[in-house]
Formats: sequence, C-alpha cells, structure tokens
Amino acid sequence: MNTSAFKPYRPVLFFLIVLAIACAIRIHLLPVPLERDEGEYAYSGQLILQGIPPFSQSYNMKMPGIYVAYAAILTCFGQTTTGIHFGLLLINILSSLAMFLLGRRLYNPLVGCASGSAFAVMTLCSSVLGLSANAEHFVVLFVLLGCLSLLETLDKERSLFAFLAGLSFGACVLMKQHGAAFALFGFLCVLAGTFSAHRGRIKKPAMFALVYCAGVLVPFFVVCLWLWCAGVFGSFWFWTFTYARAYVTQIPLWVGAHIFYDQMGHITASSPALWLLAMLGLVSLLFDRNSKWKTGGVLLFLLLSFVSICPGFYFREHYFILVLPVVSLLCGKGVAFALSPFVKRPALLFSLFCLVVGGAVAIPLFAEKAILFESAPMRVSRLIYGPNPFPESCVIADSLRAWTSPADKIGILGSEPQIFFYAHRRSASGYIYTYALMEKQPFALHMQDEMIRQIEAAAPRYLVYVNVDVSWLVRPDSYTRIFQWFNQYQRSMYEVAGVADIVSDRKTVFVWGNEVKKYAPQSSAWIAVFKRRVAGQ
Repeated sequence: MNTSAFKPYRPVLFFLIVLAIACAIRIHLLPVPLERDEGEYAYSGQLILQGIPPFSQSYNMKMPGIYVAYAAILTCFGQTTTGIHFGLLLINILSSLAMFLLGRRLYNPLVGCASGSAFAVMTLCSSVLGLSANAEHFVVLFVLLGCLSLLETLDKERSLFAFLAGLSFGACVLMKQHGAAFALFGFLCVLAGTFSAHRGRIKKPAMFALVYCAGVLVPFFVVCLWLWCAGVFGSFWFWTFTYARAYVTQIPLWVGAHIFYDQMGHITASSPALWLLAMLGLVSLLFDRNSKWKTGGVLLFLLLSFVSICPGFYFREHYFILVLPVVSLLCGKGVAFALSPFVKRPALLFSLFCLVVGGAVAIPLFAEKAILFESAPMRVSRLIYGPNPFPESCVIADSLRAWTSPADKIGILGSEPQIFFYAHRRSASGYIYTYALMEKQPFALHMQDEMIRQIEAAAPRYLVYVNVDVSWLVRPDSYTRIFQWFNQYQRSMYEVAGVADIVSDRKTVFVWGNEVKKYAPQSSAWIAVFKRRVAGQ
C-alpha cells in the first residue's frame, strides 16, 4: 500500500490519542490490588533489594529475570501497588511505541499506527488480565525490541545489531520460559534472512547466527553466575527446569485443546472487530507478492507466538498477551488492506482510518466500561478475579504489619504471596505458593513435608490460613498431609485472631479480637489469622 501522498502525522496523532486514553485508564486503576502472581514478583523483588537472591527464601518455577525487573520498579517507583502498576504503565507505553515502529518499519505509517493502537487497547482487556503486571508484558517488550534489532541486522548487516537482537530475545527468556519460542524465531530470521541476502553462501549467515546466539546466552550465563555465587543455583535449577518439566506434563493434549477453545472464544469476544481485522490482515498476506520475506517472517512470528502459549497446555488468560504483538501487526495490515482502494484520496483515507480503527478500539473499551471507567479499584479487582482474596490481602497485611516487628516471620497456608509484600514481612517457608503441593507430580509429598518442617522451625507469631478454593486448587488425587498437620498444629499452638469472610462479591466481613472466637464464617471463602499462644497458656 503506497502512502506517499498521505500525511503521516495524522495517523500518528490518532495513535497518540489512543495511547493517551489507554494511559489515562491505567492511571485511574493504578491502586487496583495486586493479584497473586504480581505478589510473588513483588515479594521476590523486595527480597532482592534486601540482599536475598531468588530461590533462597521463595520458591517458584518462574525465571528470575522478572524478579529483577520488579526490583528495579520497586526501586524507581516505590514498594507500593501504585508504584508497580506505574512501572507496568511505562512498560506498556514502550511496547505500544515499539509496536508502532515495527508496523511502520515493516509496511507503512498507517499499519504502524493501527498496530500500536490495537496493541494499547487489547492489552487493557480483562480477558487477558491486561491490567496486572504479569511477566508476559515484560516478555513482549523485549520481543518487540528484538524484532526491531532484527530488522536493523537484516538491513545493515552489522553484527552489533545481531548481538543486540540476541540480548533482547535472551532477556525475554529470563522473564519467562515461554520466551524461548521467540528466541527461536529470532535465530531463524537471522539465519534465513542473511542466507537469502548472500545467495546461499553459508559463511556470513553462520557468523551472524553465532553472534545472535551469543547475545541470547549472555543474560542466561550472567544470571547463572549470580545464582551460583549466591549459593542457590541448585534450587534455581530444580524449580525452573526439573520441577518445570513435571509441571508441563500434567494436562493431556485433548484437555488442553478444550481449554484453548474456551479461552480463545472469551478473548476474541472481548475485542471482536480487532480480531476480525487481524484475520483480514492474515488473508491479505496471500496477496502481498512483492514482500515474500516479510510475509514469511510474519507467518513465522504468528506460528511461534502460538507455540509460546502452549507449554503445559494450560492456556491461562495472561499467556495470550504473548500473541497480541503479532495479532496487532496483522490488525494493522488488515486495516491497510481494507483501505487500499482509497489510497489516492488522502482526506477520505484518513477519515475511514479513524472510523475503522476508532470503532474497532472503542468496542472493547465500551464492553468493559464497568471495569475500565465506572468502578473503584477495589471493586475492579473483584470484577476481574471473583472471590480471590486480593482486596482482603491489603487489610490482613496491614494488621500483621501492626502486630509484628520487621524481624518476625509469617506463615501462610495458601497461595497469597502479596500479603508478604504488603506487610513487609518474610515468609516462614520458601513455599509462597501451595499449588505445587496439590499437583499430581513426584515432588508433591516431599514439598508438603518440607513446608511443614520450615514452618515448625520458624515458629512464626502469626499463621494465615486461606480457605479459598483457587488458593489451593485441591484435586481428587492430591495429598492431604499438610491439612491434617495444620489442623493439629494450629489447635495445639495457635489461637484465632481474625477472620476475613468473603460473604459476596460486594461484601467482606472482617472480625478481629475477642469477637472472632464467637464468629462462624457465612461463606465457603474465608481467611483466618492465627496468633501463636504464649507459653504456659
């Protein structure tokens, strides 16, 4: 699509307006309580700032890059929910701008502006949990920076850009293992692109591929060296590779196919016009005969974006953030294809661009107006996450912080690491999630025993028990030793100090002090705080 007669600043202005609206929405929702993945990253980042390396006092299979990224955000913007979400705001702005630059560089300003606008809005949708600072947002930023470096590599054939591309894709792997699919994408692009440019001669492509691979490996080796020197490399390897392998083999393919079908229906329904434009963009690639290498690259990007969300066949909502860059790029391509008959009439072309793209991005904003515009931040958390105790975690953490000293540890039976972050208190156990303890995997029973030993050794002044299904995900075949232990341990060593009873999606009853001993929870979702008895009582 030739846009030489088109004034490029007009669609750029449109894109900046859409980006400003998205930013205003995010600013309004900065105080939304952290969900548990955010709580994990924030708590681990908090520990890093205290000189405690990942996998030392908090266990999970996530790669440590996201913890370092959170530590940087906490340093720059403060150890608060607002600070974390402001960091996400900046990450999203950078990703949207990179999306614009990628579309413009591959095709033209019209595609770039449509792509950037689509990305800014689609990453707001609750269908992908876009308001939470999940690791996928960080993966996407490094993927887009890597793609821009790839284009420089292929255009200018400088090894520096190949190395920078490798660094970017290597960093995205450190944010989450799913980023490995994009690192493979970068490798194939470097190899195929330089091989084609040199008419099948192998020496130059091989050199660029080796430089790229060196860039990919440098971040990983730096992290490994750090964790080795910190004495936690064995724990890091167990959680991110050994246990992770067991984690991704639990769901059979046919179950994963059903999950994918359900999630895709939900996600496409949240922004239908943008997905239709992306489908049109995919079809338009068949007619783009003058740019076969671009078509091949975009199709490869689409394929490996899909591969990136497949590990384990869990297909969780936030995984789909990883496919939004290529979907946004196809959306921009679809807009350009639809408007190509009007390219010689610039005024009409711009009007139609505003109408098509503006209407497409307005649909998800209107559909989610209750979340994005009308509700207070605490209410937004409930609308998105249902009975998860994320708003309640703030209140519970405030009480625990008031009742304890900074040296005290807290034990939490459940998967609510955000409480540690809010309270600025350390966990009595490295198991800040209890999901792994409930899974049918070979380490589950050992993990339960280890968590029990750690809590008993720490003898925390306060224990928190989370009686919320989604905080445990107990299965019919789960081991139940930890529940049997807790019932006995709590009765002999602790007394109830408070209860948060999630009665409905609009009401939580908090009961503290002497009144709690007479209170019986009204719902099946509640959190109890237990205080250790004084010796002799």
